[in-house]
Amino acid sequence: MKELRARLQPYCFPLLSLALCILAYGLLSPWLGLYWDDWPLTWFSHEFGPGSFIDFAPYRPVSGWLYSLSFFLLGENPLAWHLYALLWRWLSVLAFWQLLRLAGGRGRWPQVASLLFALYPGFSQQPIALIYSVYWLYYTVFLASLCLTLLSLRPGAARIWLLAAALLSSAAVMLSTEYFYGLELARGLLIWSCLDGSSRQRAIHSLRIWWPYLLLVVMVFAWRSSLTTQPGNLYSLVLLDKLAAAPLPTLLNLAGTMLGDFFEAGLAAWGRAFETLGQLTPGSLAALAYGGTVLLAGGLCWLAIRRQTDDQAPITRLLPFALGALLLSGLSFWLADLPLRMAFAWDRFTLPLMLPVCLLLALGIEAFARRSKPLTIFALCVLLGLSAGYHFFNANAYREEWERQQAFFKQLVWRAPYIAPHTALLSVENTLSHYTDNSLVAPLNWIYRLEPIGERIPYYIAYLDIRTDAELAGDSDQPIRKSYRYNVFEGQPGDVLVLYYAPPACLRILDPHLDAVFPMLPALLDEQVPRSNLERIATEPERSVVADFPYWQAQPEQSWCYYFQKADLARQHGDWNQVVELGEIAFDLNDTPNHAAERTPFIEGYAHAGNWPRAYQLSQETLRINRFMQPMLCRLWQQIAENTPVSPERAEILAKVEEDLMCELAP
Repeated sequence: MKELRARLQPYCFPLLSLALCILAYGLLSPWLGLYWDDWPLTWFSHEFGPGSFIDFAPYRPVSGWLYSLSFFLLGENPLAWHLYALLWRWLSVLAFWQLLRLAGGRGRWPQVASLLFALYPGFSQQPIALIYSVYWLYYTVFLASLCLTLLSLRPGAARIWLLAAALLSSAAVMLSTEYFYGLELARGLLIWSCLDGSSRQRAIHSLRIWWPYLLLVVMVFAWRSSLTTQPGNLYSLVLLDKLAAAPLPTLLNLAGTMLGDFFEAGLAAWGRAFETLGQLTPGSLAALAYGGTVLLAGGLCWLAIRRQTDDQAPITRLLPFALGALLLSGLSFWLADLPLRMAFAWDRFTLPLMLPVCLLLALGIEAFARRSKPLTIFALCVLLGLSAGYHFFNANAYREEWERQQAFFKQLVWRAPYIAPHTALLSVENTLSHYTDNSLVAPLNWIYRLEPIGERIPYYIAYLDIRTDAELAGDSDQPIRKSYRYNVFEGQPGDVLVLYYAPPACLRILDPHLDAVFPMLPALLDEQVPRSNLERIATEPERSVVADFPYWQAQPEQSWCYYFQKADLARQHGDWNQVVELGEIAFDLNDTPNHAAERTPFIEGYAHAGNWPRAYQLSQETLRINRFMQPMLCRLWQQIAENTPVSPERAEILAKVEEDLMCELAP
C-alpha cells in the first residue's frame, strides 16, 4: 500500500488541481457561449477561414498562427473552446507549481501558492474562452520558459539547449502579447534568487545568464513600440510623452497608480471571494450550487496541503523575485496609461500581477503557518473555497448573459425578419454587460447577411454613449463609414433603426412618431427617435436570414415577447386582424407584459378591428400600471382617431379616453 501511495504521490497535486479547476471554471461550460471579442474572432473564422488569422495582428505575429491553429482544431463550437481554455488554465497552474519546485520550494508552500494561483479571483473573464484560452497558453509557455531557465542553471551537456529553448519560448510569448513584458524583466531576479554564493557572486553570475533575455526584451519592446506610435492606439506609450512634458507630476502620478493597482490586484481581488455571499438568494438553486462548490473546493484544498510538511528551506528565498515581479508586472499597462479595475473588462490587467500577488500571499501564509498551522490552513481553505465559489457564481452570470443575448437577437429577428442592407442600428449600453456594440456587429451580420461577406459589411450596431461621431448622431449629412477589422460599413444617415433593450422588458425598435414620447427613454435615444426608419424592415426576406447561423434559431415561442414583436411588426404593416389574433393568444399566456408600453400595438389593433371595449380596457390597464404613459397613450389614441371610421361606439370610447387621459383628440 505504501508503495502504491509513493507511486501515486507525484500525480496527487496535478489531479487535485484539475478537479479544482473543473469545479471553479468547468461545471457550466456546456451552457456558456461566446462573449466580447469572441464574436468577431468566430465570425472572421467563419467568413474568411482559420488561415485569415495569420496576418490578424502584425504587432502580435505569433498570436495569429495560434488562432489559426486553434480554430482549425476546434472550429466554432463554444464548448470546445471553453474546455480548451480550462485545459490551458490548469496547465498554467502546473507550470507555476513546477517553477516553484525548481526554485527550491519544498513541503507545503509551492502547493499553497499554486492553489492561490489556480483560484485567484481578480481575473473574472475566464468564460471569454476564445480570447483567454490563448492567454493561458501564453502564460503556460512563459512559466515553462522560466522553468527551462532554472534547469539551465544546473551543470550538464544540455544547458545550451535548455537556454535556447527558454529564449525561444520567451520570444514566442513576447511576440504574442505585451502582457508579460514586465514579468520578463523580473527573470533576472529569479535567476539571482536561485543561485548559490555571496550576493556579489550571484549578481555577476546572474547577469551573465540573464543578458540574452534582457537583450531580447529590449529588441522586442523597441520593435513593438515602433508599431504602436499612432495616436489613439490602445498600447501607445502615453506615459513617455507625459514624462517628457511634466516629469515630476507624471512620476508622482505613476507611483499613485502603481499603489492603487497593487491594492486592486491584491486586497480588492481577494475581497471578491467574499462579495458573492451578499449576492445570493437564500434557498435558490444557484445558492445551493454555490455552497456545494465552496465546500468541495475547500475540502480538496485541505486534502492537497494537510499532509504537506513545513518548508525547511528559508521561505524568503524568492522574496526578491516576488517583490521585483510585483513592481514590474504592470509595466505594459502603466506605459500605456491603462486602468486596472475590478470590473469588466479592466480586470484582465491582473493577469501578470497575479503571479507575484499569489507568491507573496503564499509566503505570508507560510510564515503564519509556522505559528498556528491548523488555524492558518483552515482560513486558507475557506478563502480558496470561497474563491472557487466566486468563479462558479461568475460563470453563472455569464450563462445568464448568454441567454439574454440570445433573447436580444431572437426578438430582433421576430420584429425585423429582414433588414435592408446598409442599415445602422443605434442604441445605448444595456444589460449585455459582457458585450460591446463592437462585439454585436459580428452576430448581427452573421444572422442577417444574405450574401457572403466581402470588403463591405451590410449592417452595423453602435452604442451612442460610446460612439460620439457626428455621422452616427445624425449631425452630419455625410455617409456613416465605420471600419470593422478587415471590413468597412457604409450607410446613409437616414438608414438607421433605433433600438431600446432593457430586460426583462422586450426589445423595442422605436417608432419615430409614437415612441417620441416613450416614458423615461435614455436622453441619447430620445434625441434619435425621429431618425428610426421602419421602412428598413420587411416582413419576408428573399430567403431565411438565419439559415447558416449555428448557435440558435429564432423559432416561434410561447412567450410574451414573441407575440409582442410579431404584433408590433403586423402593426407597422397595418395588418390589424393579425394583431388581434396575436393578442388573443398573448393575453392568454402564462406570461405578462414587462413594460406598460408593450400593450400599445394591441390597443391600436383592437381599435382598428372594431373591438373598442377591449382597446379601452387595455388603455386603462396601461395607465394604471404606469402613469407616465399618459403622453404616449394620448398620441396613440390621436393616431387611432385619425385612422378609424366614425361610429357611435368609437365616439363613446374616444370621449372616455379624453376624460381619462386629459387630452383632446382631434377628429
